[in-house]
Amino acid sequence: MGEVQATKKEYTARESYRNIGKASSYDEIRYKGIHGRLKNWTKKRAIGKGLSFIGPIESILDLPCGTGRFYSFLSRKGYNVFGADISHEMMMVSKNKNRPYLNHHGYVQCDAEHIPFRDSSIDCILSIRFMFHLPWAVRKKVLSEMHRITGRWVIVDFRHSTFKTFIRKIGAFLGLGREKKRSTLREIRQELAGLGFKVHTSIQVVPVFSEKVVFVCEKVVNNG
Repeated sequence: MGEVQATKKEYTARESYRNIGKASSYDEIRYKGIHGRLKNWTKKRAIGKGLSFIGPIESILDLPCGTGRFYSFLSRKGYNVFGADISHEMMMVSKNKNRPYLNHHGYVQCDAEHIPFRDSSIDCILSIRFMFHLPWAVRKKVLSEMHRITGRWVIVDFRHSTFKTFIRKIGAFLGLGREKKRSTLREIRQELAGLGFKVHTSIQVVPVFSEKVVFVCEKVVNNG
């Protein structure tokens, strides 16, 4: 799987969201209308199930936090929420949007390959709509950093191979679109295990119809 991921086009998201115009219009473009609201609701429902599984915690790092899609959701649940993102512009949109929530503990601008938090300093890291955009070499560094700074838990989503992936493959063969390569659930679990995580459960965002799945992972510490 690593070799397949490495052939993807160069990862450009380090720069693509560092634009005030794009940051200001991001929510309106992506989450407006019934379809956008439905995407938000189904993803939050899956995250909520993951948080219920891990039980009581205090602090959550939302990485990348973007425009603060999950801040009000997490704050209302009583968590101490920290946000991190490479885009200062996206974080400013989030800050303005989420001023009413007292459980917000600030923002850190950083590259996810080098997260400026101490080892084991956060109870849980939430990382949504991120991993499946990263080339394998970058994703490995990011997950290793998350392993370092989390005290125990990481909740992360991937896109996996489903019937929808098969339909896309047929469409690409017929010249009706572009094929998107997806890993299987087994391959994703193996990748996470290889980086020191035990996958406790996986939650389909929308069973059958969606490629998105949320994994609840526990940090495994090798004391040997």
